[in-house]
Amino acid sequence: MRRSSVQIRWVAPPFALAHWLGRFCDDAGLMSVLYSVESGSKTWPLRLWGALTHPLLLIVLLALAGVALIGHNVIPQLPTPLVNDPIARSQWLVASAENSLGGQIIAALGLFNIAGNSALRILLPFLAAVLILRALERLYLAWRTRTVAPPLELLPTVQTMDMRVEAEIEDATCQDFVQRLCTRWREPEETSGLDEWYGDRNHRAIWFSPLLEAGLLLMVLALALNVRFGWQSDLIRLDPDTQASLSPLSAASVRLDATPLPEPCCMPGQSAPLMLEPESWPGKAIRQLALNPALSVSVNGGGDMLDLQAIEQGGAQAKELALRFPQARTERAFAIPQRNLFVRIVNTGEQSFNIQVLDASENVLLAQDIEAAIALPVEDLTLDLRPSYFATFSVVSRPWNWLLIPAFLLALAGLLLRWRFPYSRLGLRSNEAGLAVRRQAQYGARPSQADVEQWLGGLAS
Repeated sequence: MRRSSVQIRWVAPPFALAHWLGRFCDDAGLMSVLYSVESGSKTWPLRLWGALTHPLLLIVLLALAGVALIGHNVIPQLPTPLVNDPIARSQWLVASAENSLGGQIIAALGLFNIAGNSALRILLPFLAAVLILRALERLYLAWRTRTVAPPLELLPTVQTMDMRVEAEIEDATCQDFVQRLCTRWREPEETSGLDEWYGDRNHRAIWFSPLLEAGLLLMVLALALNVRFGWQSDLIRLDPDTQASLSPLSAASVRLDATPLPEPCCMPGQSAPLMLEPESWPGKAIRQLALNPALSVSVNGGGDMLDLQAIEQGGAQAKELALRFPQARTERAFAIPQRNLFVRIVNTGEQSFNIQVLDASENVLLAQDIEAAIALPVEDLTLDLRPSYFATFSVVSRPWNWLLIPAFLLALAGLLLRWRFPYSRLGLRSNEAGLAVRRQAQYGARPSQADVEQWLGGLAS
């Protein structure tokens, strides 16, 4: 066999491949199965291109972008109203790091404020550039293989495997082997005294393989747009049958329905009936942080509703108060100025309270535990108490999350195409000295073990 018939530089094969084919060496006269590399030194633009399109670089960048994408949708983010307030921003970040599981690590990585993360501003354009280069590389391969050609030149994104067999092979055997492994081929040719067969398969699927990069690019775009145009509100607390505006972040508002109170045993797992108005606002979601007990209080005296003054909630007077109890054993108090009375309430359970009414001399006029709505007489007054609840939540807007669905479908389609229809090209050259085989294929496009056994078995005979 003429060594010049196949232009290669020999390198050591991986152990797994050598072991797989090694058992055929004695019978079939197989001398070597080697992976070929391009001879000569590459220019610096090609070296840079190879580094930027290297799979390991892509895996690292995708892992970092994936962390940012998941974190932006799962981890609580710095409220948009606090972005321009350095003191409030710092306090919020410190509190989030202290109160979250693994908060110190999350804060060190900047995942509580992804929109303000400087590394992300470098990562996303760099990842987009890498994906574009890889897509161009796939399209270049599709252009190079638009017509069937002998595998003389090494192709991008494919692995080149060379075999030498020192045995006399029938032409019909070579032609049958090429036709079984290829979907298009050329009739046998004679080149420089050598008989030559070559063909390839799955050449059309290469044009669609960049769907994977297109899907990943769409995911990167969705993350970038959400970081730029998304927002998150500060904590909002609502009592039943009340609403809060999201202005200036949005024209929408949030309302807490006055539905019947959940059973006390189920309280920790209940979700408050929070409603966005209008409900059709895209990309917005409510993150409920807590659902805690509250107590609605009013006092009737002589047929008139008396003014009540909450001590802990600003001191403003109102005809009816909604006292909130964010933690167990929380104490709240209010005064009845017109009668010079003081009422102290302690939350003793999920929906149970201890009520004490004191006069100006701190004499206890009433002490009673309640677990349901009740009207308590105190002198000539009637104290109406109705256990309730309040919700603590925030609203986030990710208006471009819908792009993730077509992005995932495109990436999945591209991945399946590469797995199911990888490109491969085969070339055989023979003369009286033996056979030279070159197979160029993307990962996953090797012939089946049955094909190799059948072919090499035929050579041995």
